[in-house]
Amino acid sequence: MPGLTPTRTEISDRFSVLGFRVRSGRNPYFEVAIATDPSLFHADAKAQRSAVNFFSSHSAGPLLAEHGETMYFIPPHVLRQFAGKERLYYTVAAFSDTSRVNPEILDVPDSARPWITISKSFTGRDIRRLIGAGISGIHRPGSEGRSRLPSGKAQAGLSGWIGGLNRFPGVMDRPGPATELWRS
Repeated sequence: MPGLTPTRTEISDRFSVLGFRVRSGRNPYFEVAIATDPSLFHADAKAQRSAVNFFSSHSAGPLLAEHGETMYFIPPHVLRQFAGKERLYYTVAAFSDTSRVNPEILDVPDSARPWITISKSFTGRDIRRLIGAGISGIHRPGSEGRSRLPSGKAQAGLSGWIGGLNRFPGVMDRPGPATELWRS
C-alpha cells in the first residue's frame, strides 16, 4: 500500500513549504492529491472541485518514485490558493506504469483521513516580501530570461529554472484528476 508523510503538520507564512515523503510501495509511479474537504477525493465530488479546494499532481504526468520512495513538494502557487482554509487533507495513488490503470490508493475513511493545519497567519505571500528582503538576481517578467551575476553582467538562461512549474502549462486549468481515480 502506498504511503504519504507530510514534512510538517502546519502551514504558516513562516513555514510555507509543504512536502511529502512518498512511499509508492511496489509501484514506481504516483500522484498526490490535497483537498480542503476529504469528501472531495470521491469520484462523485469532481463537480465540486476547484483550484481553491482541490489539487492533484495528475496534470504533471505520472511522477516517478525510484526505489519506491521520494519527496514531493506542493507548488507554492498551489498552496497560495488554500490561504484562509483550516485544513488540507491528503492522499496518494501509486501505479505500476505510466498508463495509470489499476491504481493502488491510500484509502481511509473520510473521518480518519490525515490532514495538515493551515495557520490563520498563512497568506501565501512570498517570505522575501514578508521580511522586506530584496529579490535582485531573481528573474522578473520582462527580463527575457536573463539574470544578473554579482559582477553586474547579464547571463541568459540562468534564471529559467526559477518557477520551473511553467513547464506544466495549464496546471491550474485542470484542478482535479481526469477520471474516477479518487473514489471511496
